[in-house]
Amino acid sequence: MEPYADTGMPNPRRLARRMWRLAAAVLLAACAGLAGAAPDPAWRATQAAGTWKAVSAARLADVDPAATPKYNPDHPAQAPWHGTGGQAAVMAAWGGGAFDDARSTLWIWGGGHGNYAGNEVYSMDLAADSPVFRLRRAPTGAVGNRGVLDDRREAHAVYFDGRPRSTHSYGNLAVDAAGNLWAAPNDGLYASGGQNAHAFRFNAATGDWDVHLATAWSPTDMTGSSVYVPTRNEIVMIPASLGRYARFDPDTLAVTLSPRQASGNPNQALFDPLRNAVIIFAPAAVKYLDMALPDIADQAPLRLSAPPPADNGGRGWAYDAANDRYVTWDGEREAFLTLTPPPRHWRRDTWTYGAFEPARKSVLPPRKAASGTWGRFFHSTSLRGFGLVNSTRQAVYFYALDDGSAVAPGH
Repeated sequence: MEPYADTGMPNPRRLARRMWRLAAAVLLAACAGLAGAAPDPAWRATQAAGTWKAVSAARLADVDPAATPKYNPDHPAQAPWHGTGGQAAVMAAWGGGAFDDARSTLWIWGGGHGNYAGNEVYSMDLAADSPVFRLRRAPTGAVGNRGVLDDRREAHAVYFDGRPRSTHSYGNLAVDAAGNLWAAPNDGLYASGGQNAHAFRFNAATGDWDVHLATAWSPTDMTGSSVYVPTRNEIVMIPASLGRYARFDPDTLAVTLSPRQASGNPNQALFDPLRNAVIIFAPAAVKYLDMALPDIADQAPLRLSAPPPADNGGRGWAYDAANDRYVTWDGEREAFLTLTPPPRHWRRDTWTYGAFEPARKSVLPPRKAASGTWGRFFHSTSLRGFGLVNSTRQAVYFYALDDGSAVAPGH
């Protein structure tokens, strides 16, 4: 341990970081132990290590609100929120997702621009024996809540009922400690494609949007990524281009704008619990934000063993804590791409790209959407593997890193 100044004492900042790493490692080990103690859901229990499988036959299209007169006031005609793409645009129009690892729940929300006006919210509980998508809130404009959606009031960021306008969600969805979904500032507002300087909370307990934060950002602050940072109990919003960082406490709703400016155009941000940092996958770089600092400093680049893949920002990355690596699968080949931190000085030493292939031949998920994947590729601690959904008309797929609880040893 290096001495601090000329006193011969340990550097307190480095000591604090090492203590944090030790505490994080103990916590992750405890979580892994708890995950292994619980029985797997039926779909996962029979899945062998190194294979992909559909978690069920359920698709998001099964719960399309436009397909039923319960929600669509114009049924069997197109719904008022159809836009040019219908429900498919929830994912196809630059739509992401967010995975609540503590509750094994996948959240989906998106649409926007002229593609889709629906602001409905979907979720899937992967801890269920046969997971299905649930429509958690019908779209604005549904039966009992009709009104004009294309009202040219994009600057307000909300529809006539006060709920958020549909928008491209990119990497801007995050889940807080209470399990609530946050849709943070982004662009592609229905219908003009304008920018959104607001953040919204979907309350998982009540099944409705209940918080609307106007962050006072300028238009240049949009289209970045958002991530929940548990060590600060804050959602950090990382803007594109020359915008400011913002962070807010999901309990007190206090918003703090950083005087520093972002440098780059991040598309996906992930919290790294071992390093107490946010790792940012941008189109041409991988960067980090140090969450131990009292205020957010600008992004610093990480040293990489090779240039990032061409679609680095939107391809969908996930952090595998048990193996301390970042993983993505782009839907073009069988192989997974990995990015592994160096064993010691992660800020200045080289992060290494690698790859691994499924141990066994199995069904592969369909190819990804051309507009990107973001949080629709995710890692589950309790289920021990990676999930992925590429389309509203396709199942959710899961790749197992180990055998399910019902798989015979030495099979």
